[in-house]
Amino acid sequence: MTTANLLEFDLEGLAAFCEKLGEKRFRATQLFRWIHQRGASDFAQMTDLAKSLREKLATTARVEALPVLTQHESKDGTIKWLFDVGGGNAVEAVFIPEDDRGTLCVSSQAGCAVGCRFCSTGHQGFSRNLGTGEIVAQLWFAEHFLRKHLKRDERIISNVVMMGMGEPLQNYTALVPALRTMLDDNAYGLSRRRVTVSTSGVVPMIDRLGADCPVALAVSLHAPNDALRDDLVPLNRKYPIAELIEACQRYLAHAPRDFITFEYCMLDGVNDQPEHARQLVELVRRHGISCKFNLIPFNPFPASGLVRSPPQDARPRHRRRLRTAGRRRQGPHARGRAHGAAPRHRTHHRPASGPQDRTPGALTPMSMALPTTTVNLPRLAAAGLAGVAVAVLLGGCVSTRTTTTSLADNSSSTGNQVAAESDEANRQRRARLRLELAAGYFQQGQNNVALEEIQQALAIEPNNADAYNLRGLVYMRLENPGLAEDSFRRAIAIRPRGAGGRHNYGWLLCQQKRYGDAVQQFAGALAVPGYTDRAKTLMTQGVCQLQAGQRPEAERSLTQAYELDAGNPVVGFNLASLLAQREEWSRAQFYIRRVNNSPSASAETLWLGIKIERRLNNREAVAQLGGQLQRRFPQSKEAIAYERGNFND
Repeated sequence: MTTANLLEFDLEGLAAFCEKLGEKRFRATQLFRWIHQRGASDFAQMTDLAKSLREKLATTARVEALPVLTQHESKDGTIKWLFDVGGGNAVEAVFIPEDDRGTLCVSSQAGCAVGCRFCSTGHQGFSRNLGTGEIVAQLWFAEHFLRKHLKRDERIISNVVMMGMGEPLQNYTALVPALRTMLDDNAYGLSRRRVTVSTSGVVPMIDRLGADCPVALAVSLHAPNDALRDDLVPLNRKYPIAELIEACQRYLAHAPRDFITFEYCMLDGVNDQPEHARQLVELVRRHGISCKFNLIPFNPFPASGLVRSPPQDARPRHRRRLRTAGRRRQGPHARGRAHGAAPRHRTHHRPASGPQDRTPGALTPMSMALPTTTVNLPRLAAAGLAGVAVAVLLGGCVSTRTTTTSLADNSSSTGNQVAAESDEANRQRRARLRLELAAGYFQQGQNNVALEEIQQALAIEPNNADAYNLRGLVYMRLENPGLAEDSFRRAIAIRPRGAGGRHNYGWLLCQQKRYGDAVQQFAGALAVPGYTDRAKTLMTQGVCQLQAGQRPEAERSLTQAYELDAGNPVVGFNLASLLAQREEWSRAQFYIRRVNNSPSASAETLWLGIKIERRLNNREAVAQLGGQLQRRFPQSKEAIAYERGNFND
């Protein structure tokens, strides 16, 4: 018999459910309090309910949370959960503690259909809407987990921001009952001022929200004009800025706050120039709208092709100008904060976690972003995908950027000084071009030609760390570990805080089974502030730890990598393999399904998926994966084993 998950109901819905059971409304209120205020899921514990009602509930209802796939707690107390919502989909929620509040960032969809350029969730695509119960379950679990975790009886979560994965207003039917549950005094009793819905600008739904359930409103603006916003936020083509601002003005008549928050993700060279700030000022003045701006530091992810604005440059300029146009208020915007609490990439998404970027509503740069390129996995070794890791690493480890010296000089300069500076710039330019050529030849597999270009770059600029780093990769490919190590050591000596060099050196050491030294280099790379390839390094560290037989450590590293880049097939395969070895079949199924549902599926990943589904008695899934294995990789040893029924191979 199918039972109803009571997390799906607001109080009115629960009252209607109780009426069908022949119960009066006050029983629904009692039940509502037990579920949400006390976190009870066992009807037998609800001692003030009539025994007859408890017996009815035992056969007709349940209180069911979402399965937790991963939980990651940062040093500052931020906690991020990845919840399984079935069908190979997962959603994120993030708790962000602050001195005067505790903020939970909640997801409303698995994926997102809006497709904002700077949003990793948008690049993932849209899977489905969450139900009311799946939205509320994030709050229910987090609140009652935190009370136990922090050993406190009072309410922990004071603020909720609908800024996680998805566009909330495109899931309106499920959203509104969830908001009502958050606001209800018999449940969480949150103030309307402390519940925020963040939207990309679904104009008709903004009007409906103002009429049905007005809460604080945040709008992902991100551009001062339609041409630019059309590119960054495709929804703008349907609801341009003027219509959006007018909808915001109408919303203010109902809103619990007397201002709208405009979120603005700072993208280097795209929307962070002085003219953009001036246009924003003119925009809000022209419309006369009461607002505040939340300047959000963009956290780069591979598929975006975008770069974070330098904090020392563009953001302060914007702040100064915008404070004169919007409300002069202190708050998250004054610190340039945003979704883990407010979103980084619109929602979702995700600035780097840590005190400097933490914002009510912003998720850490994790995860659900798809990789820039899909990787055809070669044969995966049982030891942990070593060959794949190399293939993946080579695509992004090389930086051809060189450090250039500023030509600015506040003192009086002679013509000779100017000429010397010009010569220096030309020299660096020549070295950079040689290095770019070398990187191109390397990617084409022309290793000896790449070495020649690198040597020419070093002849021009002997202390070029990037050249030595690339030389180390070339020697690794040529199976000359001695020269590779010498190159990486030189790169690190020149640039001790160079994360790429330490990453590559760590992988070389791992290949030599010098596991302790390898992990030390990975740790050095991960410790570099602003390092954007953390997911890659965590993945490689996890693979190395697997080779060393350090399975718990490997799982921690790979889980962190997954949180940052859930689309990486190497990470997903290794996590699935680890969990399968521990016979945690359902968790293993989640990770391997994501790999096999992507273009990166290989004979090895399909074979692992078959074994896992077989253990779970999913015959249909086994047949589907087996058919795919035979069609795509008919000559593989895995396809032959499948045909013979040798599932132990």
